[in-house]
Amino acid sequence: MKRLAVVWLVVMLVIGIVGCTENGLTTDRETDRTDTTNDVPGQPVISSAEATSETEVELQWSAVSGAQEYSVYYSQSPDGRFEKIGTTEDTSCTVYDMDIGTTYWLKVSASNAEGEGEKSEPVEVTTLGGGNSRSNPAGIGESWTITIPCWVYGDAKIEITLLGLVSGNEAWDIVHDANRFNTEPNHEEEYILAKFRIAVLETEDDEPFDIYSSLFDLVSEEGVFYDSFQSIGRASGLEPGFRTEAYPGGTHEGWVSFLVKKDDNPLIVINRGEAGEVWFDLRADQ
Repeated sequence: MKRLAVVWLVVMLVIGIVGCTENGLTTDRETDRTDTTNDVPGQPVISSAEATSETEVELQWSAVSGAQEYSVYYSQSPDGRFEKIGTTEDTSCTVYDMDIGTTYWLKVSASNAEGEGEKSEPVEVTTLGGGNSRSNPAGIGESWTITIPCWVYGDAKIEITLLGLVSGNEAWDIVHDANRFNTEPNHEEEYILAKFRIAVLETEDDEPFDIYSSLFDLVSEEGVFYDSFQSIGRASGLEPGFRTEAYPGGTHEGWVSFLVKKDDNPLIVINRGEAGEVWFDLRADQ
């Protein structure tokens, strides 16, 4: 298998991609454009994308009739701008020098003298290592340090740790004992209780950091958001609760309740949309 090398060059905040073909190195700055004439090759299908190290991904795809070469594209968002890595005549390659613990989406297209065909559907892959992402969420006992923006008090730097999880009938018993007026889940739902520890490391002007369950978003296995009002922090009376304020140097532990579908493998994310968002697996104990 010929191997497709990627060298990341950062110049004036613009990333250039260097691809390797069997004829030598070629530099590409081509974006996600497609020639759709009738004589161009068809659409490849990516059969596997596997992270083999902290910085490498093995990629394989189907052969396309009439193709003379294949181009590989990457993005860090499935709906974002895809950059061309390089080209190869083979139906497999190794992508090098990717970021550690980072999620990428990859596409492949086939080309001949008539032009470039339609690109494949994107596939998601996360390199190995210490990164955190939706496809590589944190589990019990893992701590992450993040900076949370606040338009009132300014940014706050915290460390968050998932300490434990309780689900099913055991979780409902705890919820009911905490407050008998708490909503009982229907036959398709269950509570998951997650215990978190937050250590406040820094805040602007030494202001307190507000700790509450709405810091989290709840996301289904399919990537659909649960209704926050209906699903997060629904159970009242849990002790210790997850609602307080803490100054830098302070630490708080408390339970957060999540009402989820029984057949789902949901995730929660804190600081969503920011560079330091952190994902946690609510089925990490199973």
